[in-house]
This record gives sequence, structure tokens and C-alpha cells, in this order.
Amino acid sequence: MIRNLIGDVSCVAFLRTSWLQGTTAVVTLIFIAGIAGAQTTIPLPQRKILFREDSKSQARAAKQANTAAIARDAAPIKEMDLRAPKIEYSRDGKTIRGSGGVALQSGSMSIESDAIAMQTESKDASFEGAVTVNSPDAKIQAASGTTNLNTEAGTFSCAKVRFEDSNYQAQAGEVRKLDDERFELDDGKFTTCSCSDENNAVGASNGSGSPCSDSYIPPWSIEASSISMTRDGYAFAHGAKLKIHGVPIFYTPFLGFPVKEERQSGLLAPTFGYSSEDGFKAQTPLFVTLGETADLTLTPFLETQTRTGLSAGYRQKYSRYNQLESRFYLSDESQRDGSLRGTDVSGLYDPTFDETRTGAYMQHYWRAEKDAPLDLTYISDVHYVSDDLFLKEIPDTDLGESTQTSTVSRALVRAGLGEYGVAELSGEYVQALDSQNDDFVFQRLPEL
Repeated sequence: MIRNLIGDVSCVAFLRTSWLQGTTAVVTLIFIAGIAGAQTTIPLPQRKILFREDSKSQARAAKQANTAAIARDAAPIKEMDLRAPKIEYSRDGKTIRGSGGVALQSGSMSIESDAIAMQTESKDASFEGAVTVNSPDAKIQAASGTTNLNTEAGTFSCAKVRFEDSNYQAQAGEVRKLDDERFELDDGKFTTCSCSDENNAVGASNGSGSPCSDSYIPPWSIEASSISMTRDGYAFAHGAKLKIHGVPIFYTPFLGFPVKEERQSGLLAPTFGYSSEDGFKAQTPLFVTLGETADLTLTPFLETQTRTGLSAGYRQKYSRYNQLESRFYLSDESQRDGSLRGTDVSGLYDPTFDETRTGAYMQHYWRAEKDAPLDLTYISDVHYVSDDLFLKEIPDTDLGESTQTSTVSRALVRAGLGEYGVAELSGEYVQALDSQNDDFVFQRLPEL
């Protein structure tokens, strides 16, 4: 925990994103400072990514692969270019048919399919068998489809669509591309999971060459009877069900959510539950963006027989060398009238609690800029709970584990003294959560 803090600081950032903040991208930044040398270093908590496919590295790899797959000349081709092993023309020259594997380039759009039939005057074309449409805005794969080569609008059956500038992707019985920005889906399934297994891609083939299959179960998805989407805008779903690994956990007749790359303020996924001790449980997080480098998460919570309260989490990245993460809890326990409601209090010195409970943690890392006249570093890792039962009844792994027998807060200031050495000042405070009386807990003196 504040260990080995002499030397250069290296920072690693982990990114986690969730769909409803507006996909909104809830972004969690955790910076871990590692410095080689003298005493103790604070172990900043390790974030657990709920789905590996949502990690930053996975998303980056998927995006690079998709970009490479649709690479084309910077200047769009103005004339139509049709290539196929077999091309037939009608006698009046108004219809062209291609088969045996067709490749068509028209404007900024390229299409591959088994066969094509196209009207030369209207530029209406129909495609059959393993259709793939690549354009700067989206990639569509379908069993069949029709499109107009002038407007690039079209309708595709048993299709999947992926926005190329993001991880948003959907599968539907029918996809209608209205223009470069707007899409409509019937019997649709929407997710942001970029699964690495090709057989688990959205709309994976069922073995017959058709992507119209429900065999794929993403880690999470929104399924709806109809979905209208605007690229880098919003999506609106009717008859929507939120599913986790294929299990429906939430239904709403109407749902609107952003499909943007930038972080958006909005409601995150709520949680519900019930227990005989606490009654009905509910949490409804609200994510608020405060500029590009800061955010606030407000989470009201309710347990009908036990408590009502609010947690507020604040994060900010002031600079590459200055990051803060914190959370504060306020809980009204008056509903329980002092009852423990089944909480195990064996071995505790003080198995009581106040009607108003508080808890907090803060992690702060700061380092002077490289060109600063004095090389200064500050690290703090602060944890506080108002009573010994807090972590057992209000779980938060950032604040502490439910099995902990104490909370430890630490802080360290380090100053480089040029080529001659370093000076460090560190301190810690221990709060007992077991059989010890806090008044008699051994506390280490600050060390210089």
C-alpha cells in the first residue's frame, strides 16, 4: 500500500463504458501510480470490467479491424463499377443481372452479394445471398436486400448493421436504411458488445448462410419490436426488453437512449430486488457529465423496511498528473427502528448504528509537471464509515469489502531533491470494524 515510491511514476488508465449514460458512455478512469523506491504505495482499487468485450482494448481492436476491412480510396468513385463472373443485359438495356459472386462499387458504397438485378435508369438494385454493404457510415450484412444506388437508401432482410465510427450494432428481421444517418429496425436486437468470436458476432450465421438467427446471445442487449436509430444521435425502441445473457430483466413499452461516441448524461441501468429483511430494493443511478474530464453519478436507493439514501460519486481528471475519484453515502435508517434485521454482529465491539449513517472514500493522485522546479508527488487513499456495520449492510467494494476488520486511510507526499535524494512524509489512520475499541487501536505516527 504506499510502497516503493521513489523513481518515475507510471500511470495506467482503464476505461469502462456502459450503454445508458447515454450509451452513453459511462466512463470510469482509474489511475494506478507505481513508483520505484522507498516506502509504501497506495493500492488503488482494480476495476472489474463486467464484460470483457466492453474493454477499451477489445473495442479498439474491433474498430481497427472494421476500418481495415472497408478501406477504400479517399475520393469516392463517381461511376458505377460492376464485376461478376456472369453478367446479362436485357434486350432493351434497362436491366442488368449478375451472378456467381458480385462486387459493385457505386459512389462511396461498395456491395458484395451472390447475385444482383439492377434497373439502369432508376438505379434500383436487388441483391440475393450473403449481402454485404460497406459505406462510410455503416456496414450492413443481410440475406437479401434492395437499395437505390443514387440515394443509397434500402431495405435488407435478416440483417445486421454496425456503425463504423462506434461499437453500436444491431440485428433485425428487417433493416431499413433511410439515408446516411437514419435506420429503422423491425424485431431488432441492439448491443454494444464487440465479441471477438466471429461465430458470436451480432447476426451470426446459423449455418445456412443467413444472419437471421437468434442463436447469438450477447452479454447484454435491448430487444424490441421496432427501433429507430440516428447515427451519432438517439435511438427509440417500442416494446423494449433489456436482457442480460439472454435473460429479460426489464421491460418498458417505450425506451429512448443515445447512440453516440461522446459521453452523455442520463439514467443508468436500475437495479431491483427483494429480501425478507429489507423488503423491496431499488437503485436508479443518474449519470451527469461535467465537461470532458469530469462526471457525477447520483444514485438514490431505497429498501422499504430498512433505509432510504443517496450516494454521490465524483470523478475528475484535471491533467495527466492530477486525478481524483470519490464517493459519499448518506443513509436514513429510521425505518428499521434500531433492528439489526439479520445482520451478523458476532465479534463486534460496537454492533450499533446511528439513524443517519455516512460513508466515504477518496483517492487522489497528483504530481508536479515534468518541467516544474521541484519534483513533488502526492497520493491519498481515504476510507471512512460511520459505524462497524456499514460495510456489511451497504456493499461497495471501492469503500471496502464486507469481510474487512478495519478501514485504512493513507497519504504520502514525496519531494525529489535533485540528484542527492528524496524526502517523503507519510501517514495512515486505522478504523477498527471488529472487536477492538477505536479509542485503543494502535495508530502509526507520521513518518518522515
